Amino acid sequence: MEFKTLNLRSSLDVIFTALVREFECKNCVWLSQGLVSKLLRISKDNWLNVEELSQLEHALYPYGSEQERLWFWDQALALKATTTVKEPLSGCDYTFLPLLHPDSKSFMGLIAFENLGVDLLRVQELLTQGSRHISFCLEYLEAKSLSYVDDLTSLFNQRYLPQVLEQEIDRSHRKGQKFSLLFLDVDCFKRINDSHGHVVGSQLLVEVSRIIRNTIRSYDPLFRYGGDEFLGLLVDTDKATGEKVAERIRRAIESHEFEIEGKNLKLTVSIGLSVFPEHAKTAKELIQLADQAMYYGKNKSRNIVYIAS
Repeated sequence: MEFKTLNLRSSLDVIFTALVREFECKNCVWLSQGLVSKLLRISKDNWLNVEELSQLEHALYPYGSEQERLWFWDQALALKATTTVKEPLSGCDYTFLPLLHPDSKSFMGLIAFENLGVDLLRVQELLTQGSRHISFCLEYLEAKSLSYVDDLTSLFNQRYLPQVLEQEIDRSHRKGQKFSLLFLDVDCFKRINDSHGHVVGSQLLVEVSRIIRNTIRSYDPLFRYGGDEFLGLLVDTDKATGEKVAERIRRAIESHEFEIEGKNLKLTVSIGLSVFPEHAKTAKELIQLADQAMYYGKNKSRNIVYIAS
């Protein structure tokens, strides 16, 4: 097998092509460690919920329909070992083979086969050959994901924002739904840094990010945009609801007493709100309008929520 990239999907294609060529395997499916963990936490009934499935990792290959994925809930996934089960709906046999790290032997994921009719040891031998490269792919994915996380606050960073926005714009187009974008800036933060030092300032930003995170839904992406600026994407949220959430954040920070390095401090934030597609239809315009709304509110009075027009 010859691998030319660290892209996981392309590398799996190489392995699956070799399996088909040598053993005529059909319907190979990769289930990553993260996906297996998620599957084990979801009840069988929820597999009929397309929304639930769409939120999982895109690590399914090559199935395209929800009906073909129903067998994933089978308890064989919990074994993380070679096992064969029969799917009652289709009558097919599915064989699950674990892919282990070549050095640590830690579990990296499962590869499932439909009606595998060859010696499992021969198939496992081929998978072992590819396991080294797959481990590199997974390490690369981890490193890449870490580059999307802000070191200070552990929120997503600005680098990851365009990707998330484009995905949400595409999803909203398909579903005919809206989403809101909140641009938050801590009022007079430079004065705080100058008066109390950057160590205190950094700890304040961590606490502010925690308050915002606890005020919005767990699946709403939150970013540290830069310095003392934050950006929140509120999924399936119109202007009226977005304004309510922004006000809730503003009040939560205004009422919070920050205890940092033996100091009791108070903060406020100014928040700008833009809505897709009501105010703009591109990611760049949405950010610009939310940013402009925030600055308008900051110049007007601070500690305010202002909606783009």
